[in-house]
Amino acid sequence: GLIITDLEGRELDRLFLRIMPDHPERAQPGAVRVNGFSVELWQQRGFISTSEAVDEIAAFHRKIAGDRNVLFVGYNAWFDISFLDHLFRDQGSSWRALYHYFVLDLPSMAWSLGIKDLAGQEMASKLGIEQETTNPLEHTGITGAESNVGVYRALLRIKDENLSNSQ
Repeated sequence: GLIITDLEGRELDRLFLRIMPDHPERAQPGAVRVNGFSVELWQQRGFISTSEAVDEIAAFHRKIAGDRNVLFVGYNAWFDISFLDHLFRDQGSSWRALYHYFVLDLPSMAWSLGIKDLAGQEMASKLGIEQETTNPLEHTGITGAESNVGVYRALLRIKDENLSNSQ
């Protein structure tokens, strides 16, 4: 799931893809518990291949950002970008054609604003926003992206409040 926003957190567009892994038999039990993956469920809900996914992600970025690089933002940005890196490398491509060299990790942004409760539930509570679902059948890439946008917007509000209080 991808949501592209402007710098103020206003949504420009979103993309959700359910990708069938090339080797579903290698799925780790821990990952399956988090996202409810099963070949049968993916067949029921519809999926695309890894090569189709790379093409769709690239087309989505071209539609929204043109030739400009986009800053990748995530709650655990390096964890998430590693999946994109693997996906793109397997297809002989690179995520760096779409995203800026730097990535923004939301807990790092929170830390810079004085928030020390960095775990998902604690941070959501501190920010006064709803925590992302933990139901494996509802937890998808797009719910994660929506949650990230919510955290980003809440952090921007805190940053703006801190700036106005210091003036």
